[in-house]
Amino acid sequence: MLGDYVRDKDAVTASMLLTEMAAWYAAQGMTLFEALEKLYEKYGHYAEKTYNLVMPGLDGLKDMAELMKNLRENPPAEISGVKVVTRKDYTDGSVVDCATGAKSAMEPPAPTCCGLSWWTAPPSWCGPPARSPRSRCIS
Repeated sequence: MLGDYVRDKDAVTASMLLTEMAAWYAAQGMTLFEALEKLYEKYGHYAEKTYNLVMPGLDGLKDMAELMKNLRENPPAEISGVKVVTRKDYTDGSVVDCATGAKSAMEPPAPTCCGLSWWTAPPSWCGPPARSPRSRCIS
């Protein structure tokens, strides 16, 4: 999900972004497939596999609770060889610096665009009310 304005994970936002990508790459004389191939050339291929861990019954509930307790008390220092630098503490909403353990308030959201808060750069079509739906954000 991108942003917080679509309250559903039914690919409404992804479809819009894919359409905008297709238009942008078409203007560059490329198809989406060609753009994907260029990404593979630059960054290599990537694959992942999801493992479904089933913990049935009351024993499973206890095992899951213990697993989550252990993760909260001993968060990983790295994930797949990548060092964890900061993490969010969901008990109070703070951000924890993993090197020092120092907590700080959650960073304020980026300026709003179309009345929405963005944690990342807004898409190019989002902007203040204007005649063109492609006007840029002005904060």
